[in-house]
Amino acid sequence: MIFILAQIMGAVSGICFMLSGAQKTHKKIMILQIVDCTAVLINNLLLAGYAGAIMSGVSLTRNILSYKNKTNTKVTAIIMIISIILTFSFMDMSIIWNWLPLVASVVYTLGLHYGDCKTTKLHILINVTIWAIYNIFIKSYILNIFNVLTFIVTLQSLIKENKTKS
Repeated sequence: MIFILAQIMGAVSGICFMLSGAQKTHKKIMILQIVDCTAVLINNLLLAGYAGAIMSGVSLTRNILSYKNKTNTKVTAIIMIISIILTFSFMDMSIIWNWLPLVASVVYTLGLHYGDCKTTKLHILINVTIWAIYNIFIKSYILNIFNVLTFIVTLQSLIKENKTKS
């Protein structure tokens, strides 16, 4: 039953993250990603993906701050430092997949801080690829289906935006 609930939460997370890649405003992206982070946090906890759960909690905080336009260079640096401290404090870093959520979180945090909507979408592509690898290790199968779909939707959105601006 726990495994099934985890997969359901993975589906909710995946749907929200996938839809976020097709949005045209930063606020709409963040609303969907706040729901995504909440669902993936539960998914990771249920599947004993504790490195992912830690980063999902930090990412949830980051996304709420980003939605409220409360981020700046100092806040971004603090978020990344907290991510690193929490990961190294609670995880066995000799296990390679425990690095993946941290890398994904840092890359995406930088993208949110330094980018516009297009840059955010490029960082979504990188982020979803790293998480897809992690999800294989923790057996979050449904979420990985959505990782592939998110990659496709986000890439199509970027291509469409580039054609429109040309």
